[in-house]
Order: sequence, then structure tokens, then C-alpha cells
Amino acid sequence: MLNNSKKQSGLTLVELMIALVISLIVIAGVIEIYLSNKRTYNTQAALSQIQEDGRFASIFIKKDLRMSGYMGCMGRSIQFKNNVDSSQYSDELIAAANLNLTSSVKGFNNGAVQGFNDVTVLPDILTNMGLSIGTAQGQMITNTDIVLVRFAGFCSGGNVVAPLMGDKAANIKIADAGCSGGCCINKNDLVIITDCKNADLFAVVNNASAGGGSQDTLTHSSALNSSNTLSVKYGLDARVYKYQATVWYIGNGAYGRPALFKKSIQGNNFNSVEVVEGIENMQLVFGQDSLSNGSVDSYVNADTLPGTNNIVSIKVSFLVSSLKDNVASEPVALNYNGVTINSGAGSDKRLRRVFNSTIALRNHLK
Repeated sequence: MLNNSKKQSGLTLVELMIALVISLIVIAGVIEIYLSNKRTYNTQAALSQIQEDGRFASIFIKKDLRMSGYMGCMGRSIQFKNNVDSSQYSDELIAAANLNLTSSVKGFNNGAVQGFNDVTVLPDILTNMGLSIGTAQGQMITNTDIVLVRFAGFCSGGNVVAPLMGDKAANIKIADAGCSGGCCINKNDLVIITDCKNADLFAVVNNASAGGGSQDTLTHSSALNSSNTLSVKYGLDARVYKYQATVWYIGNGAYGRPALFKKSIQGNNFNSVEVVEGIENMQLVFGQDSLSNGSVDSYVNADTLPGTNNIVSIKVSFLVSSLKDNVASEPVALNYNGVTINSGAGSDKRLRRVFNSTIALRNHLK
């Protein structure tokens, strides 16, 4: 007798459910590992970005602050002449460079560095330079500090070379007006020439840097100056410097986040440039040398600073945030400048760090 019955094959429903549960556990573990690695990566990337932005912001502002008040060999008692026709320049640049003054001594000493503390209303000096408070790109963010710096920028190619000036109206030749010589002198640029006894501020009429080095010519005609003549004929002991005025402030960046801005002389304009994004605040305190002994007696903010002649150092503090939100698992509060930030309604999940540096103003030391 034949047995036609077939043996049962495959999985039972119970076995299938057990297999599904095990698979779900494995998948959940893989997903958790992925999410954990992603959180770690995002945190490390945010910290790296914060570190980079804080470091760059400190480096860039240090360069200008250390140069504040630099005059080359143009001392306070030197014979100085301002030749620039201010009507050829924007009102903002006139205010920044003090072009209406007959002497640059004030611009380089009392006004070599000026601070403004926790600004909520702009003073006239900054309004005249074209700064404004608001939410548009480039406008300043309130309750942050501002610093104005003026100096004569050194360039290695600025030494006067032969053939020399035949008279006070003659063109000036320097070793290298191009960017390779660190000068980048072009039309409309403001420059100072000095031989340690005399000094002239004048506007360059030609594109001097186009000469390609080796005795580049600086023309100082009445097209941009009050006259064709300088105060004296300058010889081989003279040097040319590029006049600089810069305002550092916190403004609204291109991507909707706070950023560090630099507003500086560019040709015949005074323009703003976004330097480092993610800088939410800048605070400054100024080191005073009231005893004139070359050391700091006390640090004060700009509101309580009696004057700027005795400033020998500046402490700069930046509050830097990650560009991406939702990096932290929950909002992280932080105390900065005596105020707790990122707490309560409107808090985000960004990471934040504070960067502090102390900058010696070597040109203010006596």
C-alpha cells in the first residue's frame, strides 16, 4: 500500500515572528550606532568650525590693533601737510580718515584707537562713517562693541629710489608699489611720505601698482589733491606708507547669522566686508598705563576710558557659535558679558565658545 502523504515544509507563524523581532532588534541597533556616529560627527564638525572661526577672528583683528598708531618715523613734532582734496572722497571716508584735519597727529594719537561699548545707539562719529543698526546684511547688531583703528600701513617696497624728485611738484618713485612689495598702491589711495623731519599726506592719481615693480611712480597732481606740490623734495631717506582706517564690528552676515565685519578704506570709498561668520558678540576692555611706566594699571571698557593716549593693550573677547542648529541634544545656556544667553524662549541647540586674547599696542608704548 502506497503512502501518498507529504511532509510539512517552511516556517511556522511563530518562527516567522521571532525572526522578524530579531531583525528589528538588529536594525534598531544599526540605526542607533549610525545616529550616535552622526551626532558625534556633527559635534566634532561644529567644534572644529567654532575653533577655526574664533582663531581667524582673533588673528585678523590682532593685525590691525597691533598696528594702531603706527607712523613710521613720523613723530608727533614733525612738520606735516595734508594735501588731499577731501571733496574728491566720500563723506564716510572723510570721517574715517579725518581728511578735514590739517594735521594727522590727532588721527594717529588721540584717534589711533577708539572703542565703543555695548552700542545700542550709534554715536555721530560712526554714523558719519556709514554704519547703521538694523537687521539687513552688513548692519550692526546692538549690544556689541566696536573699535576704530588708524595707522600708516608699512610696505616693504615703499622706500624712495632714484631718480629723485627734481622739485616739490615732481612725481615720486618707490621700489615697488605692487602687491608683491606689500603696498598695493592704486589710483585714489591715500599715502603718507615722510623722511622723519617732514611728512605729506596725498592721494595717488595713477595706478602705481601697474608698473610691475622696479621704480614704480606715484603721481600727486591736483586731480585729487589741493595742489601739485608737496611740502618738500623727498630723497632716498624717505619712505611711503599706505594710510589706513578700519572699523571692526559685529553685523548681520550674508546667511542670516551674526558675523565679524571690517569696514576700511578701499580707494576713494569706505566699504564693509564680512570677515568671519558665526561671531555673535565682541567685547573689548582697554589696558591703561596711567603712570607711564609701560605696564597696565587697570582694564576698563570704552565708556569709562578717560582718554586714548595711555592705552597700551586691549583684551578682545569673541562669542562664537556653530553655524548649524540642532547640534546639541538640548539648548545650552552660557554666561557672557554678565548676561545668560540662549535660555528660555527662542533658545537654539547650537554650540558656543568664548575666545579671549590680550593684544599689546606696541606703537602706544612710550
